[in-house]
Amino acid sequence: MPSTITDRLEGISTSVAVKAPVKAVSTTAVTKSGFQTIGGVLCNQDNDRYCEAVTGAQINNGIWLVHESAHTRAPDFDGTRDVVEGTLIRTAPSAGAAQFFEVTTNGTITPGTTAIAIVQIDPPTEDTTIEYGAIVSIIDGVLTRHVSLAAAVSFISTTRCTVVVRDDITMAASATFPATATLHIENRAQITTTGFTLTINGKFECGLEKCFAGSGSVVFAGGAVRMFVPQWWGAVADGSIDDIVALDAMAAAAKAAGAAAGGAIMYFPPGASYYKITSPWVITANGMTIQGGGAGSVIYNAAGNCLQLGDNVSNFSDIHVENMNIQANGASSVAILARKARNTRVGRCVIVNYGATADGIRLTDSFCSTVTNCTFGSIAGYGIHATSNANAMYIAGNRLDGATVAATCGIFIDGTGNTITGNTVETWATCINGRALKGGLVSGNYFETYVTGILFDASGAEGVDIRGNYFAATGTTVSIKISAGTGFSIGPNSYVGTHSGGAPIELTSGPADVYISPGQVHDDSYIVVWPTNHLALGQHLLSDNLYPAEVGYLAALTHTGTTSETTVKTYTGVRQHWGVGTHVHVTASGTITGVAGQKDVRLKLDGTTIATITEAAGATDDWLIEAKIDILSATVAVGSVLGFQGAAVELFDALNAGVTIALGSSHPAITLTGQLGNSGDSIVLRQWKVQVVN
Repeated sequence: MPSTITDRLEGISTSVAVKAPVKAVSTTAVTKSGFQTIGGVLCNQDNDRYCEAVTGAQINNGIWLVHESAHTRAPDFDGTRDVVEGTLIRTAPSAGAAQFFEVTTNGTITPGTTAIAIVQIDPPTEDTTIEYGAIVSIIDGVLTRHVSLAAAVSFISTTRCTVVVRDDITMAASATFPATATLHIENRAQITTTGFTLTINGKFECGLEKCFAGSGSVVFAGGAVRMFVPQWWGAVADGSIDDIVALDAMAAAAKAAGAAAGGAIMYFPPGASYYKITSPWVITANGMTIQGGGAGSVIYNAAGNCLQLGDNVSNFSDIHVENMNIQANGASSVAILARKARNTRVGRCVIVNYGATADGIRLTDSFCSTVTNCTFGSIAGYGIHATSNANAMYIAGNRLDGATVAATCGIFIDGTGNTITGNTVETWATCINGRALKGGLVSGNYFETYVTGILFDASGAEGVDIRGNYFAATGTTVSIKISAGTGFSIGPNSYVGTHSGGAPIELTSGPADVYISPGQVHDDSYIVVWPTNHLALGQHLLSDNLYPAEVGYLAALTHTGTTSETTVKTYTGVRQHWGVGTHVHVTASGTITGVAGQKDVRLKLDGTTIATITEAAGATDDWLIEAKIDILSATVAVGSVLGFQGAAVELFDALNAGVTIALGSSHPAITLTGQLGNSGDSIVLRQWKVQVVN
């Protein structure tokens, strides 16, 4: 609308096309003097504008100004340049409903001379063809109402257009929208499809609300929508209403669309509570992506398995679960079960299962699958359980928390060429069970609160690399236990805390060809427990890595102040280390001082003396004992002296034949004792070295 200008001398001035609003319009002649009611409107202010539009004598027609005395023509309607055919005049809002008037006289118009015809016209109105309950097509700005979807489809044919559904409708016949049409649902309208099929080949638009009802089918062409949402089929995510029917209907539509487009996305907006289901939600289609908005996108089955990928009959591939929260309950249930679902990918998800002996993720015959950056909680069974063709899998960056330390296993994986890296695994009976894993890598993982950290217990295990892991051990634990298989490489790992009654590494009678590299960092007095027959199994162990604490050069230990035989130093071995054919070398040296009495130094195994050095009264000297212990059987050892030096009297028990020693079932103890003839004398131990050689 043209602007209005107010001249300081002449007053208001407007364009010739549209005049400034008037306060009143009169279709009868007005007395042009004084304040008065004009056209039903009181005009009692100086310069109130009004329009006279009579149909008889039209000389005075036009816009006037009210004054207390004589009225005057308005400055914007008193000259030949102020008005033309088509000039518009409208009433001000204060006058009530808007009225519009138009000048219809043609030619030159001179107010006061020319009879000016001014007629009322209908004001512009909003389109009233769209009504709630209507189906409307919009083609090139033209709106057409239709009585049914089938009628709309017939009318639009292949024209580029939009069809709007604004209220609930029930289909009476199947309808197929062409690729050129966009179907738009608004105002929470619902289409009931019972008995019919709605096919959407073009774009589809709807908010997060139910728009499909009934038992009919809704078929989308590939690319009709970017992602499907369960709300379209009535899911409410309130934790009370069962949403399984809505989820199944969405999956059926996504499956059909994905078959044509190479996959489809089903998106779960975070809800006020969770998407409740009362039976497993089963996906049997290739290329499906189940995507959420984070921890608030929860699907929960309180009475069994939650999400099942594949049916264990046909082979499916490339099913992805991303950014979801999948929860289950029920004894032996599974939160996510993949059955013949190859290339499955589960990432950035929360996996919870409250059931007894229940699992987080179970992968059966689902090779080339990945589980990454997921959080597992409240699991009493297996966190990740992969069996039967569990090959080429990648499990990385997950946090797996068992319900208690009695929880079965954090990661159980069989198969070939699998990688387990960068996971945090806490509170399990066994953190990782590699079972019969071949050619795998277990690296960079963190373990805490466990009975067994890493376990290999099947004969098929072979060629596994275990390195760069961190074990936070407490109590009776074994960090790495290998009881079967061959060709293991145990690279540098860190074992923090003591394995009371256990060991950082334990090899039982089964495995062969186990390589343990240098650089094992640990807090225990020993690093490996091995079987008595391990040499026959062909194991290769690096001796400089086995017993860092068993080889020592000590600060001086002094025995003085008592005449009783006293233990100066004890080494307690590990019974499993002392297998048949094992040799233990012991070297001890020091000094004897004092003149008051005889001084004896004795080396013993389990209380049986192997060697004795006796220093006579009045002598001071250095001393050295070097001995060897040979393990002949599980119960018999022989201790022999290899060398000595120093003291005035050296008494070697059975120097040539050695001393036969009965071994008990407990850990063997090598002790060095001292006995003084006078409490003022002293025996000093300066070097103590024990080396176990196999």
